[in-house]
Amino acid sequence: MNYFSSRRITSYLVGALLFSSSLAVSAENLRNVNITGIQKINVDQHELLKALPFAVDKHGNLKKTTPLTSRLSDQIIKDIYATGFVSDISVPNHVDNNGSLTINVVPHPMLEWVNIHGNSKITKKEMKPFVDKLGITAGKSYSPYDVKVLEEALKENYLMLGYNKVKITTSASTIDGVNIQDWKPSDLTDTKHGRMKLDIAITEGSPQTIHTINFKGNKTFPKKILSKQIKITPKS
Repeated sequence: MNYFSSRRITSYLVGALLFSSSLAVSAENLRNVNITGIQKINVDQHELLKALPFAVDKHGNLKKTTPLTSRLSDQIIKDIYATGFVSDISVPNHVDNNGSLTINVVPHPMLEWVNIHGNSKITKKEMKPFVDKLGITAGKSYSPYDVKVLEEALKENYLMLGYNKVKITTSASTIDGVNIQDWKPSDLTDTKHGRMKLDIAITEGSPQTIHTINFKGNKTFPKKILSKQIKITPKS
């Protein structure tokens, strides 16, 4: 049984992050886009170029010259954030003499490996479609938000199974042992710092049990009849 079939993933809210672009961008002709920063963790620049709101070739050359406006800059930021690869973007308010725009990004660290353990009532096979959809797998970008979504989904589904005391502990650190709480974007200059390992430990605990059921206020139907309507088998 797949407990995650009806779970929806909340989309990212990036509107508040548009401060990086200037409202006073002049309408200079944009001919080429170069993205820097993403190479530090070996993500292909082409993955971000494909997300741009205009057509470019694999070298970032626009197929049609486009005026660089504040609205276009805002859309560039939205589209690159939507890839899930980056945590910050800097877009200049002008192009260079050749019509080239250099966008600097700070990427999320990449997951080197993910270990989920301690679970038995909800198997890894049942979790897999949801985990894959969130991108919490090796080779994907590490997102604290997605990990939190997974934690809440697990707790919700364990509660449905009667395990209301389940504990989920996540621990993220770089390959060389730096805890995620101490990680800084500048650490991505070191390839090891740009690779993360994620450990998700599940302590299921014991299921909640019902010892007795009492009825109050029942005048029309006696306890004996009401009890028969509850499909609970007493534990022997």
